[in-house]
Amino acid sequence: MLILLNTYLVRSRQTYENWEMEGIIVNALGMVFIALAILVSFAVRSPTLSASPKILTDGL
Repeated sequence: MLILLNTYLVRSRQTYENWEMEGIIVNALGMVFIALAILVSFAVRSPTLSASPKILTDGL
C-alpha cells in the first residue's frame, strides 16, 4: 500500500511541476472551498456551537 502511495506522489509531483499557474491557483481554490465546506458542516452540526433561539417580548 505504501509503495502505491509513494508511486502516486512521485508521479503527481512530476505532473504538478508541468502545470500552468492558473491550474495551480484553481487547484488551491478548490482545496480551500472543500476545507470551508467541511468546517461549515461541522459548525452547523456541532451541539457546542449551536445557539438556542431567543424570543424577545419586552417591547410588545
